[in-house]
Amino acid sequence: MERLGFFSERLLHSMAALKLTPKRVAPRAGCSYEFVRRMTRGESLPSRELLTRLSVLFRWNVREIEGLVRADECRRKYGAAFWSVVGIDPKLEPIYILFPYLTPGERQMAVDLLRSYVGRQPRSKE
Repeated sequence: MERLGFFSERLLHSMAALKLTPKRVAPRAGCSYEFVRRMTRGESLPSRELLTRLSVLFRWNVREIEGLVRADECRRKYGAAFWSVVGIDPKLEPIYILFPYLTPGERQMAVDLLRSYVGRQPRSKE
């Protein structure tokens, strides 16, 4: 399964909104294409300096983005325990990372889809 990240998803979403590719972001951010690619894949996180440059480029709130980077650092360091500490099933990680990027209609569609899957499961006899 691909590696998801709070920061990488924000970066991908922002790049898509501005129709920018990693090759076009790299010189504007002052880093290599390879590093931008690694960040979009959730393999690397930006330094504080690079984060500041990206925040200017994408007009991000620096503190909010720093929070996303910290969350990713904790997820890397503690793995599934990161989610367990806050009382969330680690299997729900993709939902917590991706759900904020859905429109209200897409969110409802996702809920409806999940509801249909649950409805197709055989009922247990209790």
